[in-house]
Amino acid sequence: MRERIADIPELVTVLMARLNQEANEQPGYKSKNISNAVINFIKEQRWPGNIRELWNTLLRASIWSEEEQLEVEHLQQAMIKRPEMKWSNPSGADVSKGVDINDLLEKTKRYYVEEALRLTAGQKGKAAALLGLNNHQTLGNWMKQLGIKDA
Repeated sequence: MRERIADIPELVTVLMARLNQEANEQPGYKSKNISNAVINFIKEQRWPGNIRELWNTLLRASIWSEEEQLEVEHLQQAMIKRPEMKWSNPSGADVSKGVDINDLLEKTKRYYVEEALRLTAGQKGKAAALLGLNNHQTLGNWMKQLGIKDA
């Protein structure tokens, strides 16, 4: 979504239409509209889960709000709060004594690839998504470079 910000207004319109259509059968549900401020707010967010996370946020906001017009505060309340990442020295290496940055990068990459594969029971597509990779082929190439066998 970060690379296609110009498409966000149309995407949000489509998602809201689908959401309203699916939820309209629920007793007491009122179709929701969104303001331009909400679209601008959506454009400013990172959306690590991409469209799925946006969909779930819009769904929660629609369910939780009694209003027919969703505003920025409704989305803010519906967003998943993630702790802010603090950068530190994850390897514990003392840079003043010299480090092999390529070795550190390979170990880090190996750890996260193996962990993503473990969490997804070896499903490369899902593991690639967890790692923020564009596709499972990229993950497969990384696995080959790192000598990680398919499960």
